[in-house]
Amino acid sequence: GDMIHEQLRQPFMMMYSELFRNANDFVLQRMNNPRYVITIHGSMHINYSDNPCILPIIRRLGIAGSIDPYRMNRITTHYLLAFFDQYLKGIQQPLLAGESPYPEVTITYQQ
Repeated sequence: GDMIHEQLRQPFMMMYSELFRNANDFVLQRMNNPRYVITIHGSMHINYSDNPCILPIIRRLGIAGSIDPYRMNRITTHYLLAFFDQYLKGIQQPLLAGESPYPEVTITYQQ
């Protein structure tokens, strides 16, 4: 379906870079499902790729955020696995239920 015109009913997780926090809230507001909004402070859009790990010049040019690219990779992997384990395998994930063990992360849950 079209997420802009129809309501999504499946669980959903949105990860934002600090700069674009809340950029897609117009989509989230139309949802009638469990949803997580995760913001990783110190990140930029490119930090959600492997490029800052592979090409250190990206950080020197200011294209990537201040977060260490390997830490960013660990954080996103940890949250993605927790989300899929909870909703595809049915294994409750404490990472999604409370405050983040990562100080760079702000997580909110809406149902």
